[in-house]
Amino acid sequence: MIKLLAIGPLPITGDRVGGTKVNFQTFVKWLQSNIEFTPYIVNTARPLLNKSTLGRRLANTTQGVRVLFNVIRHLKKVDVVMLNTSVNGLVTLLPKVNLLLKIFRKPLVVRVFGGDFDTFLHSGLSPAARERLLQQLAALPVIYLQTQSLCRRVDHLLDNVEQLSNTRDINRTSRPYPQNPTRFLFFSEVKASKGILEALEASNTLPEDCTLDIYGQLAVERSVFDNYPNAAYRGVAPPERVAEIMSDYDVLLFPSYFPGEGIPGAIVEAFQVGLPVVASDWRDISEVVQHNVNGLIVPPKDWKSVSAAMNKLIQEPQLYQSLIKGALKSGDEYRSELCFNRLKHKLSSIKVASN
Repeated sequence: MIKLLAIGPLPITGDRVGGTKVNFQTFVKWLQSNIEFTPYIVNTARPLLNKSTLGRRLANTTQGVRVLFNVIRHLKKVDVVMLNTSVNGLVTLLPKVNLLLKIFRKPLVVRVFGGDFDTFLHSGLSPAARERLLQQLAALPVIYLQTQSLCRRVDHLLDNVEQLSNTRDINRTSRPYPQNPTRFLFFSEVKASKGILEALEASNTLPEDCTLDIYGQLAVERSVFDNYPNAAYRGVAPPERVAEIMSDYDVLLFPSYFPGEGIPGAIVEAFQVGLPVVASDWRDISEVVQHNVNGLIVPPKDWKSVSAAMNKLIQEPQLYQSLIKGALKSGDEYRSELCFNRLKHKLSSIKVASN
C-alpha cells in the first residue's frame, strides 16, 4: 500500500477547464479506484476567470497559503508526494513544497504538464533562476514529462527524466462509423495558435454535405465564424459529455501551432472513440499522430494542406476505414491502467528506498 499525497489542479467553478486539470482529474480517479494506493489530494486550482489583475493576485496568494497548509496537514501520513504542475508551478510552488519535504523527510516526485518544459528552461528563466531550478530537479528521484521527444531534449541537463503520458478513459457511444467522413470536429480552445483560422478556411473547400463543428472556450471574436457556411460554433463541451459529443463526429481537426503543445488530450480522446486526426507537424504531435496509421499529418499554418487532408479522407473510404482501426488501437495505449501501472512500480520503489 502506497500512501500518496498528490498535489495538482482539479476542475473548479470559476476557472477554465483545460487539459492540465483534466489530466490531473484522470490521475486522481485512477488513484481512488486502485486498491494499492491510499491517496490524499491537494487541489491547487483557483478561480481566476474574469478576475482583475489584483483579483488574480489575491486568489493566487490565498490559494498558495491554503495549498501549503493542506500539504503540511497530510505530510505525516504519507509515504511519497507527487507534485503535478505546469512549468509555472516549478517556480512558484516547487521551492516551497520541496523545503517542506526536506523538513519532513519525504520523497518528492514531479510531473510536468504540457510540452514546453525545454523552451521554459532555455528562455523562460534568468540564468540564476534556471540554475536553481535545475539543482532542485536534479535532486529528485524522477521527473515525469509528457513525451519521449521532450525527455530526449532535456536529458543533457537532467538524467532523471522519464515519460508519463496524458491518459484518458472514454469509449465510443452507439453511433456506427460511416463509410465516408462528413462530420468534422474542432475540439480545443478556440484561438489562432490552436489553428482555428486554418480549420475555418479549410471548411470552405468541403462538399456541401460536410460540416465542421467547433467546441471550446472562445478566445477570439464570434465574428471570426462569419463567411464560413459549413462551420458552426457549438460552445464549451461539458467534461461528462466528451465521449457522447465526440462519438457524433467522424474526424478530429487539430492544426495547432500552440507553443506549449505536448500530448493533447483531445487527440487521445478522439482516438478512443475511433476518430482519425488531421494534425499539424508541430512540437511532439507526430509522436502521437502517425501519418497514414491513425491520422494525417500536415504542415502547420497551412490551411490548404488541412483542406487536402480532409478531402482525401472523404474521397478515399478505404484509407478512412484503416485510420479508424489505427485510432482505436492508439487510443488503448493511452488508457490510465496501462500508463499508470509503470508509475505505480516506480513509486513503490521510491517508498522502499526512503524507508
